[in-house]
Amino acid sequence: MVAINALSSHYPVSTKSPADHTRWLMDYADDLGDLGAEAVERACRSWRQSDAKRFPTPGQLSKLAEPIAKAALRGPAPETWREITDAQYAALSLEDKIWHREKLADEASAKAASLWRRLPETKEGKPPSFVHFESSLPAEWARWRRVQVGHLAEAKRLRDSLKQSKERGAA
Repeated sequence: MVAINALSSHYPVSTKSPADHTRWLMDYADDLGDLGAEAVERACRSWRQSDAKRFPTPGQLSKLAEPIAKAALRGPAPETWREITDAQYAALSLEDKIWHREKLADEASAKAASLWRRLPETKEGKPPSFVHFESSLPAEWARWRRVQVGHLAEAKRLRDSLKQSKERGAA
């Protein structure tokens, strides 16, 4: 528990002898050992950078280290979508092109959804039909909807192409 020992140099710790200090460190190691060294190190750094004036208890460090340890178990966050150039797109694998097109479709869908508005019911008290609903939306909605459909169609085409190439490779 190098991080705990290093943190103790910033705060007064009441250990009387080197043996007491070793026992004290072993207690912290026993309480925090399941969280992993990196999580404990980051929790110690966080405590050191806080306004705390006293050395933390194992429970206080555990509260800081647990979310870090859980995040490490989940693995790295999935790569977020970003715009890329035509050259970068051309260099993508078929699987990545499909993923990229689906993300573009999701983005277009979100932009179209932001343009929706609640329509009044018809005179008969019935909800408007889809045709009535779609025709009352702004032209921008229709444009984003077409963009979404285009990206989904391209993703499907790429997926079919990938499937065919795998079938040829298996034959």
